[in-house]
Amino acid sequence: MLMEVISILDMSGSMSGLTNDTIGSYNTYLQKLRMQKKHDIYLTLVVFNTESKIIYEHVNVKKVKNITTQIYNPEGGTALNDAIGIAITRTQQYIQKLKRKYVPKKVSFFIITDGEENSSRDYTNNDIKKMITKSQKKDKWEFVFVGSNIDAVTAGEERGFKKERIANIDNGGKGQYAAYGMAHDFLMGDGEFDAQKLYNEAEKKIN
Repeated sequence: MLMEVISILDMSGSMSGLTNDTIGSYNTYLQKLRMQKKHDIYLTLVVFNTESKIIYEHVNVKKVKNITTQIYNPEGGTALNDAIGIAITRTQQYIQKLKRKYVPKKVSFFIITDGEENSSRDYTNNDIKKMITKSQKKDKWEFVFVGSNIDAVTAGEERGFKKERIANIDNGGKGQYAAYGMAHDFLMGDGEFDAQKLYNEAEKKIN
């Protein structure tokens, strides 16, 4: 199956204590995706703090390099809405230009954050809710929202994420590894899952 996977990672200052765990868990996730042979996966990575930065777009997972502290270096605020809005808009523009045979069968967004929105200038919660709701209904895109140190369910639902696609995670290294374990299991599954349950199962594997 042809897949387009968009990861949106919080790189605000509050993530500084989890720099190595975030890098390690994301790179482990990449390695698992590289090893699978069932799907043809293309990745986009967006990191955000006060600003959003696109690290790579629509790159085959087998050609994606691991991230390092040169790429992931937490500082600044949390412009969560802008990061999501930019990623959705750019993905829509990209897919609209593709010939039908190259349109991915599955488009999946994975967003992970540890703080409340405080820096967006271009998109509001309501803007994001409209965009996600439309993409879920019309395009059948999947959106998974993972949060620590916040009420992830409230933050996710007010932006249009389905409740079963939202998970509260442990604010530590184990939480990061379990979250990416959950993201991998979701992509390799049939799409019918409860994010919190799948995260809890992934966390148990780490203990």
